[in-house]
Amino acid sequence: MTRTMKTRALMPFPFLRWFPLSAEKLRADRVAGITVAFFYLIKIHPLLMAAWKVNRMGALTGVFTFVATLSMALSIANGVLAGVALTIIIFLVRRMKPRAVLLGQM
Repeated sequence: MTRTMKTRALMPFPFLRWFPLSAEKLRADRVAGITVAFFYLIKIHPLLMAAWKVNRMGALTGVFTFVATLSMALSIANGVLAGVALTIIIFLVRRMKPRAVLLGQM
């Protein structure tokens, strides 16, 4: 399968979830065209690589938030709250580990 065929096969699914009442009216080629145009408009790969080089956990948190927001398309606030919750959990886990420098001073 070529990349275009995979794109046309997989891209309608998020849009069908966003528009449940008009799902039968959407055509796969239109949805795929709009999605491909959107992804070419926003270059995702350079953003991910730059974020990955700066902070890997931050990049993973951003990807998780993006995927959660897309999967919960009807209630976007829940996707954002999932990302915020993950950020708080990562922050707390990092702060719970004692540092050797602080332990040596005691």
